[in-house]
Amino acid sequence: MKRKMSKWIIPVLAMVIAAGIPLGVSAADKTISKVISSGEIYYVRDTDISGHRTTGNKFEIRVSSSGASYDLIYAKGGSRASATAGMVVNMKKSSAHDCGTAYIKKSATANSGILLGIRVRTGKVQLRITTSSSNGSTLSFLKRPSDQTPLVACRVPKGYQSYYVMKRGNLKYIALVIGGMVNSVVKRPLDSTRYEQYAFKSSYILKSVYQNGQRVGTSTKLKYNTAYNLDGYQYRCTLIQLAYGSARNSGVFKTVKGAACYVFPRDYLGYEFNVSRS
Repeated sequence: MKRKMSKWIIPVLAMVIAAGIPLGVSAADKTISKVISSGEIYYVRDTDISGHRTTGNKFEIRVSSSGASYDLIYAKGGSRASATAGMVVNMKKSSAHDCGTAYIKKSATANSGILLGIRVRTGKVQLRITTSSSNGSTLSFLKRPSDQTPLVACRVPKGYQSYYVMKRGNLKYIALVIGGMVNSVVKRPLDSTRYEQYAFKSSYILKSVYQNGQRVGTSTKLKYNTAYNLDGYQYRCTLIQLAYGSARNSGVFKTVKGAACYVFPRDYLGYEFNVSRS
């Protein structure tokens, strides 16, 4: 069952969160800001990255009303040619992020890209962006319709499997939020004899590698970033960055117990996914 971008919207996860950190501003910096209200979606875009000669971008989200929450995808680190993606979903706190010179772009050579995409779920937030550039203002706000959320998701119950392909873009890794109900188990084959196992415990995911049915090496505890409800079930989740190699493919995730849910970017990266019976 081949599917393009899902329109299911779920609360998603927080990554690299620092509450209420003020952004330092020098005389050469340019700062722009906008108050964004419930239901509004904005992307922040640079249409001439090389011409603007940006040397750094930082942004801060200030929760300006009680009960405010937001979803966010943003570029992290790297260079103009490559980046990784951070994701925040249903975040209720102020946060600040340093993007460096990274943008999420449709290709490594593209001269335009996005710094971030934000959807305010409830209340109001103030988005404040500081750019260091040798050639004037670089960024602009692009308002999107309500059905163009920056992140989308799919649910994968027991007995089903899914995989994710990044059809374009400049990211070094496939950015994927993996979530599950407590006691769910997901397996991801690595080759004919080895697989990864993600076991969802009450406070973390226990990630292990098995070969010929025997665990090898040391298991890793992946801390949950958030919890959310979808279709009447609660999922706990975290962000993983999967090296895609030349295939730009996540590999297959098989739900062998409980149910899992996956969240990924909508635009620029051309994500496609497939869900089928195991």
